[in-house]
Amino acid sequence: MLRFFGKSTEDARSAYHSYVEDGIHQGRKDELSGGGLKRSLNGWSEIKNQRRRVKGDQRILGDSNFVLKILTEADEHYERKSALKNKGFTIQSVAAKIAALYNIDPQEILSKGRRKVNVEARSLLCHIAVHNLNATVTEMARLIGMAPSAISYAVMRGKKIAEEAGLKIMEELLNY
Repeated sequence: MLRFFGKSTEDARSAYHSYVEDGIHQGRKDELSGGGLKRSLNGWSEIKNQRRRVKGDQRILGDSNFVLKILTEADEHYERKSALKNKGFTIQSVAAKIAALYNIDPQEILSKGRRKVNVEARSLLCHIAVHNLNATVTEMARLIGMAPSAISYAVMRGKKIAEEAGLKIMEELLNY
């Protein structure tokens, strides 16, 4: 950010400090205050004048329809993950299903190694665990004994493998 205010760090800091001081002297500005809903509808008076109910969320900038769409998608995603956990799916049970698909031992998926079939199976597991079972990259890194950055790549590889193979992961692997 400082690059916008000067070429050297010292000059940029000085210019930024002046910029902030000038802003303080201008006082509070209505167009720069309030959450996304208030700003997108041009103030509270417009919100009160509207007969229809509007939905807002401080975390999401946008109009009411956009906020509702995002919140609905988030709820559906959360409910799917909860349903999988409630059905008893764990990282280990998914690893067993993937191992059967690849005709390898489940422990081969949960250990380091560069054998192509193991890498593919492990990548698919990482993708499913992170995107469908709410596992974190850090959790998967600890479980498999790899760096979090390597797990992040595995998640991306797993998604690509699933798409290329035409697997509908939830239906075929998890019988969801």
